[in-house]
Amino acid sequence: MSVITVNKENFQKEIMEKSDKLVEPLKTFGVNTRVIGIHRGPPVTRYELQPEIGVRERAIANLADDIALNLEAKSIRIEAPIPGKAAVGIEVENDKINMVTIVKKKMNLHLFYFNGRTLSR
Repeated sequence: MSVITVNKENFQKEIMEKSDKLVEPLKTFGVNTRVIGIHRGPPVTRYELQPEIGVRERAIANLADDIALNLEAKSIRIEAPIPGKAAVGIEVENDKINMVTIVKKKMNLHLFYFNGRTLSR
């Protein structure tokens, strides 16, 4: 993997192509789903899939290798179900890792005691 700065248009195109490639192998094996959410992070993108009524989550998990093969990904991670949602999460490594900038801010911390005195750090 390479670390570069990616513009928004390129990774939106990449995400849409991968979401199509994600649903395709599932459909081939009779598992109908639709993408209801996509969350891109620096190292991975999580696709949220909603299976049709009657489709078992286990059917999606059993196809993990086929999904990874179709996406040309080293590995994928399946979270079935996503807590609090009627969806299955599939995390796929991004082709390019985005740089993350961390900004350190100085914080003024005050600790209060029962007698009203303030301690500062």
